[in-house]
Amino acid sequence: STAANDRTAKLWSAKSGECFQTLKGHSAGVIFAKFSPDNELLVTGAGDCTARVWSVESGICVRTFDANSACIRSTVFSLDGLILVTVASDNIVKLWAADSDVCRHALVGHHGDICCVAFSADGGLVATASQDRTAKVWSTKSGECLHTLLGHRDVVRSAAFSPDGALVLTASSDRTAKVWSAESGVCIRTLEG
Repeated sequence: STAANDRTAKLWSAKSGECFQTLKGHSAGVIFAKFSPDNELLVTGAGDCTARVWSVESGICVRTFDANSACIRSTVFSLDGLILVTVASDNIVKLWAADSDVCRHALVGHHGDICCVAFSADGGLVATASQDRTAKVWSTKSGECLHTLLGHRDVVRSAAFSPDGALVLTASSDRTAKVWSAESGVCIRTLEG
C-alpha cells in the first residue's frame, strides 16, 4: 500500500506491480497506510484529522475515526486486531474498538511528540515513547498510566514489549537502550553504545 498527498491511498499487487484499489475519501493528504494483522483491512491517516479503515477486498471505507482538531500521525492495530490506536499531533493517544467508531480511552500525559506506540502480545498493555524523554506503560482496559519510565537523557525514539509481555525495551537518542519490568516499571538494565 502507498499513501499520497493527492488524498488517496493505493493498494498494489505484489505479483504484477499493478494498482488494484484506489482508496478515496480523505479531504487532505494521506500520511500513512497500514494493514491490519489479518491483512483484510487497511487503516489510513491524513491531514484531515481522521483515520479511515478500508476493506482491502472491496476498497470501501468501513469506519472513520475522528481526532477532532489534531492531525493523526500514526496508528497501530493490536496483534488480535481488536484495538486500534491513533496518535495525533496534540500528543493524545486514543484507543478505539476496531469494530466501531467508539473511543475507549484517551491516553493523556506526554509533553512532547509521541515517537512510537507498541502493544504487548496479549493486547493488555500499550507502551508509548516520546520526545519528552519518557516512555509510559498504559492499561488498555482502564486507560490508566501504570508506569512512567524515567531515566533517558534525550528523546525516547522507540518502545517494544518482549514476546511474553514481561519486559519493555526503550531506545533513546541518548545512545542507550533500557530494559524495564512491565509489571513494576523498574529499569532492569541499561545498554550503552
